[in-house]
Amino acid sequence: MSTLWGPALDAEISYRRERLTAAARGRRRTDAGERASRLAADAVARAASAARAVAPAAAPARGDATRRGWRLRGSGAWHAAR
Repeated sequence: MSTLWGPALDAEISYRRERLTAAARGRRRTDAGERASRLAADAVARAASAARAVAPAAAPARGDATRRGWRLRGSGAWHAAR
């Protein structure tokens, strides 16, 4: 690969590898200390979303929409089949 792309690719790969390993090292340090707080926050979020869950409303009857004047003139099945 280095013969095709040259030293720029090797430098980019080594730079990204260094950044990834540094980030992984930092993550390991904080991961042990924050695991319990993250689990507690997830439990609270799950409980809150379960409390917010609302059943979907039933669709209004066809006559109900007509009574409210939402129906367009000539949009019924009879007019479409004509």
